[in-house]
Amino acid sequence: MIGKTLSHYRIVNKLGEEGMGVAYSTEDTMLHLFVALKILPAEKVADPDCNRHFVLDAQAASSLNHPHIVTIAEFHPSFGA
Repeated sequence: MIGKTLSHYRIVNKLGEEGMGVAYSTEDTMLHLFVALKILPAEKVADPDCNRHFVLDAQAASSLNHPHIVTIAEFHPSFGA
């Protein structure tokens, strides 16, 4: 995935993996900012329970405002790898 572009996000490097997917450091080529992008494997996107869990995580995180908690700027369930 390194070097690929999804929408306007250019993937720079891999930050880590966890149970739901892989997190990458990416450059938002429109705003010239570095942001994190989490990508779920295709089998997770196709699984309704995993997809629902991912949506709930994004909704929960987007309701928080703290300097040590990630800010959700955009959400695209269709970005699954």
